[in-house]
Amino acid sequence: MTDLSQRYVTWLKNYVLTLRSIEENKSWFDKLNQKFVAAKKRGEAILKTSAKRDIRSTEDWFADLSATEYTSKREIVENARAIIIQGPAPRFDLVEPAKDILPDNERDTIYIVSNHYPDDVNHFPSAFVHRRAIVLKQMGYKVQVISRSPSTHGRLSWKYEDVDVEVWTDHQIVSAANAFELSRFMLHSPVPDLLVSFVKFVPHERFICVFHGYDCRDYFRLHFNFSIDELKQDVTSLEILQSKRFAALLLAAQSCPDRLVFVSEFLRQMATEDTGADFSKSYVIPNIISEIFQLDQTANSDVSVLRVLVVKNFDRLNYAGDQIVKTIDALNKRTDSDRVEFTIVGFGRYFPEVLRPLPLALKVSTIEGPISSSAMQKLFEEHHIYLSPTRHETQGMSVCEAAGAGLAIISTSICAVPEFMDRNLSVLCKPESIEELVNALDYLCNLPREEFDARRRKQSEIIRSQLSYANTVEMEMHLFGPDNIIQSK
Repeated sequence: MTDLSQRYVTWLKNYVLTLRSIEENKSWFDKLNQKFVAAKKRGEAILKTSAKRDIRSTEDWFADLSATEYTSKREIVENARAIIIQGPAPRFDLVEPAKDILPDNERDTIYIVSNHYPDDVNHFPSAFVHRRAIVLKQMGYKVQVISRSPSTHGRLSWKYEDVDVEVWTDHQIVSAANAFELSRFMLHSPVPDLLVSFVKFVPHERFICVFHGYDCRDYFRLHFNFSIDELKQDVTSLEILQSKRFAALLLAAQSCPDRLVFVSEFLRQMATEDTGADFSKSYVIPNIISEIFQLDQTANSDVSVLRVLVVKNFDRLNYAGDQIVKTIDALNKRTDSDRVEFTIVGFGRYFPEVLRPLPLALKVSTIEGPISSSAMQKLFEEHHIYLSPTRHETQGMSVCEAAGAGLAIISTSICAVPEFMDRNLSVLCKPESIEELVNALDYLCNLPREEFDARRRKQSEIIRSQLSYANTVEMEMHLFGPDNIIQSK
């Protein structure tokens, strides 16, 4: 038995001892232990075979790209940190429970708490959280999504794809978690004050915290998202917020480490490096991919032109939208570029600006704005290849869902991408290498069609199994213990 599995089973046994005898739960423990042992083995195998770059890879890579700019930015940050360190420790605005503000809700419920949530206008925020709500409802759980707000002024509730969403303050959230003995709370990317309040005032068996990236890493890893002027202007507020985040994470790691979940091993290692906390007793459970995105093995089976889909947020450089234009431009200079057509779905402030240099010779269509799940499924059905270079990923949900839908994947061998994409079935390129991205497109275009289809079908099967309900959300539910009264029907 691995150390991870032993710690997990020991905690569960201690938890259940107060409820019923170990003998009654032995089969449950054995089954659950086998599942975590299998997951641990998969993770170890991936790390051995993927030639994974170390957790400082992103910072080192961009330091080399622009040494002068990097040095200037590092100086700004180090000066700010020197001032912060000399000042008082971070102060938390703790939220103590109060019975007089309890929401009028059913109490045997899974509460999913998110800082943002999709609606009919904006489909993008926290889509990975929404997928959990959908699948939990399908499995028979009572689910209530909570969108955090400093106050309850304005819109108090809405419905999105059959999921009820309510707006609560942190005070209401903590009070409900403290009072509702039969309910369980899943906190996604909890802000520092809320995290510390839960650690101090809520029984630990009632909640888990799921971290997705920005909530547990040093913001300077993505320094290329800031200009020097922006960094000068924002560095103090960034450092104050980060010091609170890291202090809250350190407290949580010391007080309730088995309540913490990271969506990839890469993210857990990065959080350990950046915060200095010991997350060895935490868990790695990825986001689930949507069941809406099904593999259609007959779609586009007989075509002479391969259609390439790109879906990008153009707000930040870490999404590498600029590399898409450079890749298309380089491909346009090749004589056989007419074998490829592109559809670019994009949103964000720089979307029109980045796409302006696109060459006219290639067939490129664009769609602006986040789109619904049904519209995305239609695009998946109409395309063969998903092109998604990146500069930083803590899981890479869009790539995982495209792979699950049966598209051949071209991405970057960096951060968490190799944890989820099989190098023998997907094409993972060196960071910043436009030449490798173009060669990857050329390689897939020249593959015999039977081999091309076989590779993408196999990758789809692997990712759909790896990110299935049983290996994601169900494992999160198990963290609430075998005698959790909220049982799936």
